[in-house]
Amino acid sequence: MKAVAIILARGGSKRIPNKNIKEFCGEPMISWAIRAAKESNCFDDIFVSTDSKEIASISISLGAEVNELRSEELSNDYTASTEVMANEASNLEKIVEYICFIYASSPLIQAKNLKKAFVELKEDSDLNYVFPVTKFAHPPERGFSIDSNMKIQPINAKNFHARTQDLDSYYHDSGQFYFGKPDAFKELQPIFSNRSKGIVLSRTEVCDIDEKEDWSMAEILFENLRNKKK
Repeated sequence: MKAVAIILARGGSKRIPNKNIKEFCGEPMISWAIRAAKESNCFDDIFVSTDSKEIASISISLGAEVNELRSEELSNDYTASTEVMANEASNLEKIVEYICFIYASSPLIQAKNLKKAFVELKEDSDLNYVFPVTKFAHPPERGFSIDSNMKIQPINAKNFHARTQDLDSYYHDSGQFYFGKPDAFKELQPIFSNRSKGIVLSRTEVCDIDEKEDWSMAEILFENLRNKKK
């Protein structure tokens, strides 16, 4: 069964400049995504989708393929990832049965989770996508908003009196990868629907890197995972 990985690596990153190729635990950030894709043995080809010549050069040196650079239209701050995925899926010249879109800034991605997602997707023909999720660290039902005067407004005050074990469990996207069928990506079928399946990761396997403090936390979690593997 032919499957390809496409690693999304836009060049522009304002909060953490050059995030996708900045050194992370001894290697360019994107190298960990490429490495996991290789180690999974799920893919016939591993591509990198980027608008940056520098990212393209580094990716090729790490063993990935790069076709044409992504257009400016698909590389600005307002372009949704789903639009990029749809475009990349439509532009694939080779016939493939499965595509896995991977975020370059996901160093905690693990080959075993890519394998698991691939198995789940192949076993259920009704699925469009499989992707990793993790449980919210704190019950979102106990969340609240804060107004301009820093005054608190609970989302639902009665939940503050409920026991944690009596509240439902909720999960969120880990922001690592989406394994799916080409037509689902092309047609912009919703990723968050009942035709998707989540594989649950522990919170120690997930970190969304948007700010400098996220970077530091990701390095700690990365080293923890690396030590466990040893």
